[in-house]
Amino acid sequence: MLRRIIVVGAVAGAAVVAGATTAIATSSGPDITRAENLFFAARTTSFILADVNNNHRPDPGETFVLVDTLHRHGQVVGRNYISCTFVTRSVTQCTYTVNLRAGKISGNGSVPANTRPGRSFVIPVTGGSGRFANVRGDARITEGRGDLSTYRVHLLP
Repeated sequence: MLRRIIVVGAVAGAAVVAGATTAIATSSGPDITRAENLFFAARTTSFILADVNNNHRPDPGETFVLVDTLHRHGQVVGRNYISCTFVTRSVTQCTYTVNLRAGKISGNGSVPANTRPGRSFVIPVTGGSGRFANVRGDARITEGRGDLSTYRVHLLP
């Protein structure tokens, strides 16, 4: 369940990686000038739950962090760093940063904590840097089996 939240961040990062280039924005606007959809595969490589009361289940106020490795065409293209806090046992508030060679994509929002394989959720893209400076949009994360997920990141200039 926690991995699914992580996947959301990874999806957003993976989408950015798909459109990544070596260009770096030098103005206040994004390098992208029209809407783009980026697609990625993500694998969770690290997950840590701060189980404060040691009851082996998520409770409101507890947090977790995770790292997703982002893939495109079988190649690693970046990493997504995600931090989430449980608001309830079924809802988390998450912040993520996707790190790519061409820049970073970031966002935050509430995410269901109990998604299942085949189910999707959407989390906002709120900004970025480099090629992705000032982008906005959303990321749709679809849970896969185990530590895998797929991402569709919709970026707007």
